[in-house]
Amino acid sequence: MFLRAYKIASQSVRFIETSLLLSSLFAIILLTVLQIILRNFFSFSLSWVEPLNQHLVLVIAFLGAMVAGRKGEHISFDVVRHYLPVRFQKSFSTMGNVLSAIVCFYLADLCARLTFLDYLDPLPAFGKVPQWIFELFIPLGFFVLGYRFLKSAVSINLRSKIPTDGSS
Repeated sequence: MFLRAYKIASQSVRFIETSLLLSSLFAIILLTVLQIILRNFFSFSLSWVEPLNQHLVLVIAFLGAMVAGRKGEHISFDVVRHYLPVRFQKSFSTMGNVLSAIVCFYLADLCARLTFLDYLDPLPAFGKVPQWIFELFIPLGFFVLGYRFLKSAVSINLRSKIPTDGSS
């Protein structure tokens, strides 16, 4: 029962991540093209498009990091691991993932505090939309990455052999 609920939750998170990532990317492309057309043909522009695009780049960066973490395609420093004896490679990968998880959880905590301060004293991102709404993706992204690094550390120890392609 727990595994079934976990699988459904994982699939839901995957769908939400992918949907938000694609819709944010599509919005940036669409708004930029619209802005170019308005400026070149009508000598008019929408003042809120560029600040929105800047915030959407932040959203895309963290959603992309979350997707890369899910797929095990994130940046990793595993050069040393290849030169270690086979018996130490699993431990080295586990320690790297645990350390990465600790750093991500720490950054998530710091970013959540900063976002909360911005929530208490909101600055506008554009128009009347507060900046803290977009900032929510920063602690969320770090938290999800930390969770995935921790999950990867556990799954490495459950497997008999560690992957050679860097995926977990």
